[in-house]
Amino acid sequence: MKKIFIVSAMIILILAIIIGVVYFYMNQKPDISGLPDYYKNLAKECESKQSYSCCIASVNSMAARNYQLTPETGCPEGYQPNGLECIDSFSWCQPIQKVSECEKSGGKENNLTECNGEINKICTLPNGETCYLENFRNGRCEGIFTPKVVCDKYQSNLNEPDETANWKTYRNEKYGFEVKYPKEYSIQLGEEVNLGCFFFTTETDPYYRFNYSICVSDAQFNIEKQTREKILSVESPCNITFKSTRINNTDALRVSYSRWDCSKKDSLWTQIKYNNNLYSIKWFMNYSVFSEDEMFKTDGYEKYNQILSTFKFTK
Repeated sequence: MKKIFIVSAMIILILAIIIGVVYFYMNQKPDISGLPDYYKNLAKECESKQSYSCCIASVNSMAARNYQLTPETGCPEGYQPNGLECIDSFSWCQPIQKVSECEKSGGKENNLTECNGEINKICTLPNGETCYLENFRNGRCEGIFTPKVVCDKYQSNLNEPDETANWKTYRNEKYGFEVKYPKEYSIQLGEEVNLGCFFFTTETDPYYRFNYSICVSDAQFNIEKQTREKILSVESPCNITFKSTRINNTDALRVSYSRWDCSKKDSLWTQIKYNNNLYSIKWFMNYSVFSEDEMFKTDGYEKYNQILSTFKFTK
């Protein structure tokens, strides 16, 4: 009888220790110092919630994808509410995941990075067939798959020294970014509807044929819609195309359009949403228009990509 009592007491003690350890780790507060201010404030609200661990897990999920809280009016068009399946999770808006015709046919959609940095969507079917999404029709790939962009110029330069090594560096503490630009260029400050613009110009290009700039504004939920509205508010554009890409390990949107000849291209934007700001890295080709293939072969486009490759966030 005494042995049974001792064994029972030991089991109860072990269970108590396990419960105590689990309770300790479940209530251990994670380090939130690295989160942007928007998510830090949400994390502080978790301290008053019944389930702190559930609440903080939802904050981390939102911060990992730059999602924001669901507004009282509901999510904007193209977005849907989501949250963790536990008590006290925040609700956020995220893009609606649409099932493409490729996926409906059992295929898999992937991103293909072209040799010039452009990213295009391709479809790979179970039988190994591959094509660009626009060439996928009636459940099959049409034609022979060949890359859209051929850029031997870029491929032959892969082993050459980094031309940006001796460039100047512009660092902006207020908006948390830095970027390199050619030595012969200087920076001029301009005005943007919300925050600020920074123009890169040179005296050797008096007509601003290759005009580069970085503008910062408040970000909205739907970046493509915001970008389209922004372009339409200051230009009379046509031939607008949108492509997904990644800059500095962050999702971005590449936009090209024309202000003069609708069969050509003369403007290129790269839109990056970060910490509730929209960073617009722009290239305008004043007094010059190109077909899309021609644009990708110009020195101005190469310099734009070099500038873009040095852009990074500092906080």
